[in-house]
Amino acid sequence: MPPGRYYLRLEPETDVSSFDLDLRVRRDVPLLRLPLLSLLLLGLPFAFVLWQSRTFETARWMQSDHARADDEDDDE
Repeated sequence: MPPGRYYLRLEPETDVSSFDLDLRVRRDVPLLRLPLLSLLLLGLPFAFVLWQSRTFETARWMQSDHARADDEDDDE
């Protein structure tokens, strides 16, 4: 909206003859949720690839003859 002088007309839909109204208008307020949402959406493919890689490696090691030491019960 271009800068300038604007008029705002409010008409209450109530039978009360007087009431308090507090209205605040701000201009050029930075919105952080749009850049944060963009970063989140850009990070989703990387998170998916990382999850897929870890799942594959875990399954591969579980099928291996040389499974990790913490998975074996021979140490007791």
